[in-house]
Amino acid sequence: MKKIRVILPAIFLFIIGCAKPYITEKSYPEDKTLNCDELELAVFEAEKYKKDAEYAKTATGGNMTRMLMFWPAWAGTFHNADKAIIAAEDRIYHLTVLMKGKKCNKIEASSSYNENVPKSVPTQLKELKELYDTGLINESEYRKGKKKILK
Repeated sequence: MKKIRVILPAIFLFIIGCAKPYITEKSYPEDKTLNCDELELAVFEAEKYKKDAEYAKTATGGNMTRMLMFWPAWAGTFHNADKAIIAAEDRIYHLTVLMKGKKCNKIEASSSYNENVPKSVPTQLKELKELYDTGLINESEYRKGKKKILK
């Protein structure tokens, strides 16, 4: 009986700890100091985290084992993968705004960012607020942009 009390928690912790994708931060203090090439590299890195998280949600052998042996670990893996995907998308967006503000020649073509897609009003306001918060536009420009978007 004592062995079971020791073994079961150990197995539980082992299974829970499997296949957790990396959840990146949206921004880092040094982001504003990065040049265009470094920003492009950071976008590439965030896209890799996103792809890794998307892969963690596929029918891998580990996921099948977790599903059959201990379904809460399987559900935990999927939940963590969703959080990692959202975090990576937020990071890509943040870096793209910085690239746009620094007038980089290539705004990461391989990212999910696409200027040709019409943006919703909330998305436009979010982008404008990000530019203001990062100091790339001043308060006057922010107010003018906000009025223009809301019209």
